[in-house]
Amino acid sequence: MTSVVESRLTRELAAAAAAVTLVAALLGVSHLQGRRRAGGQAGRTSLAAAAIARTRTLPPATPAATTGHQEGIAALGVSRVGTDRVTHATTPRGSLVMEPAANRAPSGAFLRACQDVGSSVAAQRSCEAAAIPSFDAAREAEGLGRLVLPADFAAESPPVQLLTLIDLERVDRGLPAVASLSPYLDSLAQWGAAHGTDPPLPSGRGGGSDWAGGVRSTLLSTFLWLYDDGPRSPNLDCPYASAPGCWAHRRTILSTYANPELMGASSEGSSLAMLLVAGAGLDRSGPTWGFIASGIPVQISASSVDAVAPAGHIAGEHVTIWAPATPTVVHLDLTGPSNAWKLVRTSCDLPAGGYCNAWFAYRPTTSAPSSAQLVVRSATGSEVVNLHGRS
Repeated sequence: MTSVVESRLTRELAAAAAAVTLVAALLGVSHLQGRRRAGGQAGRTSLAAAAIARTRTLPPATPAATTGHQEGIAALGVSRVGTDRVTHATTPRGSLVMEPAANRAPSGAFLRACQDVGSSVAAQRSCEAAAIPSFDAAREAEGLGRLVLPADFAAESPPVQLLTLIDLERVDRGLPAVASLSPYLDSLAQWGAAHGTDPPLPSGRGGGSDWAGGVRSTLLSTFLWLYDDGPRSPNLDCPYASAPGCWAHRRTILSTYANPELMGASSEGSSLAMLLVAGAGLDRSGPTWGFIASGIPVQISASSVDAVAPAGHIAGEHVTIWAPATPTVVHLDLTGPSNAWKLVRTSCDLPAGGYCNAWFAYRPTTSAPSSAQLVVRSATGSEVVNLHGRS
């Protein structure tokens, strides 16, 4: 059966082809040049890491079973990633949710800035800046946009940071957001962080829990859980590709539980723990995801685009614009020589987590280079994509 994601991509490709043909017709040309995008995928430094890892899987009405317990030293110190429990959960199998084909290790800069990060806002911001390229490369490989965090992310508590990160990864894949934190669940997460193990789950509720040790950063723990959890990763409960513990932490985060989904999270030094559960009837606290999402700007696939076409010919280009977790209307403007640059659309009405392709065309009338700017405006502000055209 064709998945929703595949159907959406098919529609987008068909719309893109029609859009470029329309621009060519409007400009009175039929020869389309190939396109080249400035920049490329961010680099990645591999980490040959060993760790303490424990993974427990608890299917419905089945007692917990513990497997695996190995120790080692990571490149930058002892690192533990482990203990994952999933019960009564459904994991969508769309292409944006399935396990990756390979691990993506955090870069050396990411590890150095984040593994033992301090609690000051300055240290947290340095960690954030080092982490974003690794997240962006991993997300790009799965067809997602850049990771865009709220401006005050570095000043937030670890539980709010974990809620923000996990909901961004869920919503961008079309999964329902976790509504908020719960003081009761936070107390369970605190027990897990203090004891260096996964938090216990409330009796009779579907849910899952993750724990990471030797890591002080919510960015690093989330990255390891989601993108570096397969064979030969810090998850030593995944010694070979078909081991049941492979990608178990990712499955906890990207599974769906009965609404409303709530989170508990806590940190104790270099030990972090979280759990997601079906939260009907449980208490809530702190900012809701809706409040957090209202401060997150739209994501744009590139900050600079090159267009190459001989004089009198046309190059079709686009950037992809993603909405945060709330419905967003985006307005598009193009500044530059109107005889050389044309926009196909001037707005996008995006659902929560949705995206649109903003197509434009470059048709030089001379061999001289030409520059323009695509201005993307939304309720959270304006962003600019620099366009560079040459023959």
